[in-house]
This record gives sequence, C-alpha cells and structure tokens, in this order.
Amino acid sequence: MAILNQLGINHTTFYCFLIFVVTFFFLKEILFKPYFVAFEEREGRTKGGENKARDYQSKTEGLQREFEEEARDVSAEIKSIFDETRGLASKEHGKLVTEAKKIAEQVVEETREHVAAEVKKAQEQMRVEIPGVALSITKKMLD
Repeated sequence: MAILNQLGINHTTFYCFLIFVVTFFFLKEILFKPYFVAFEEREGRTKGGENKARDYQSKTEGLQREFEEEARDVSAEIKSIFDETRGLASKEHGKLVTEAKKIAEQVVEETREHVAAEVKKAQEQMRVEIPGVALSITKKMLD
C-alpha cells in the first residue's frame, strides 16, 4: 500500500474507478447500446438498399434486353408483312396497268374506226355534193 501512496494512488482512486465503471455500464446500456442498434439497422437498410438497387439495375438491364429483342422481332415481322403487302400491291398495280392499257387500246381502236367511218361517210357525202357545188360555183361565175 505504501507504494500506491507514494505513487499518489489512494482510496479516492478506487472510488473514481468504481464511479467510472458504474458510469460506463450505465452509459453503455442507456446510450451506446441503442445508438449501435440504430446504427446497425441504418447500415443494414443502406446496404440492403444498395443490394436492392443492384438487383433492380440488373433486372432493368435484363428487361431492356428482352424489350430490344422483342422490338427487333416485331420490326422484322412488320417488315416481312410490309414487303409481302408491297409485292401484292405491285402485282395488283401491274394487272391494273395492263388492263388499263388494253382498255385504252380498245378505246383508241374504236375511236379510229369511228373516225375512219366518219371520214368515209364525209367523203361519200362530199362525192355526192361536189357536182352540185361545182355546178353552183360555175353558175355564180357565169352570172
């Protein structure tokens, strides 16, 4: 004990140590324990949130790839339908143009025949009327 007294450690040191230990356990149970529980919960939520964010990111990337594949498939399907429809329309257009040309040729031929008939009729009429007109002209000149 004499050594402790020489070092300046007396009975108040033991009281201070006892007060320190009691205060430490009191603060540990009342203050530090709830703080660490809240801290660990918050850290768990944060890391859990990070994990959820990574999961959502990977799911989003997967869904985006699926969407792109489906969009390519739909686009290819639409293109094939469009090409098929265009081919059918082109064939139909060709048929209609050919039919229109035939009709136009028929109309032109009928018109030519009609005009030829009218010309022939006019020529016949002129042959009949030419002697009368010539006679009339001659009479007028002589008078």
